Amino acid sequence: IWLVELTSISDNDELFKNDTQKTLQTLWSFFRRVYRAHDQTGNHAHIAASLTNIARMYYKQGHYEKSLEHYKKAHAALLRSSADDTL
Repeated sequence: IWLVELTSISDNDELFKNDTQKTLQTLWSFFRRVYRAHDQTGNHAHIAASLTNIARMYYKQGHYEKSLEHYKKAHAALLRSSADDTL
């Protein structure tokens, strides 16, 4: 699971703000592609990890309801993964 946190040392640094936005867009794109790839494989443990990354991104941006929605999906995928292991 990846954890990325971007923090500015100055709110007046426009270049840093622009770079941060570009980085966030790249991360969103990356995490969505990884999720889709994992979803196609049906590997529930990897799906859960991908959903957790997306949930963390939402949480860090203050989108708590979306974050909770993805954490719940990750939990469900983890339960499916555990069930797969017992078969």
